[in-house]
Amino acid sequence: MELAAELRKPMLRAAVALMNPKVFSAGLQCIEKVTRNPDLVAKSDYLSEVMTAWTSPYTGFSLINNRDTPFHGDNGAGYSMMDTLLTVGKYQKGWLYLPGLGYRLFYNSGTMVMLAG
Repeated sequence: MELAAELRKPMLRAAVALMNPKVFSAGLQCIEKVTRNPDLVAKSDYLSEVMTAWTSPYTGFSLINNRDTPFHGDNGAGYSMMDTLLTVGKYQKGWLYLPGLGYRLFYNSGTMVMLAG
């Protein structure tokens, strides 16, 4: 399953819109503005292809493939910002540990977690 296809799913967009409607709206406005005005982007060689696939109001993604990650925090995000974690692929027995909150969450493929920055 392609990551871009997952990001286009209405459920993910709806979840982001519900969790942080102001950021969602601002992000969509930005996508529309950049799509209509490609000259606003300095390196716009592949912009038209990117904009047809980019359906998220967020400006960046991190992809972690087949590994455990060390415990860490997202210190760069603002307090009102949300981190959206989405799992895709074929695996079982996944876990998400949030030691600062004392949570251990079942985290199999298809799970989405949103955390406040």
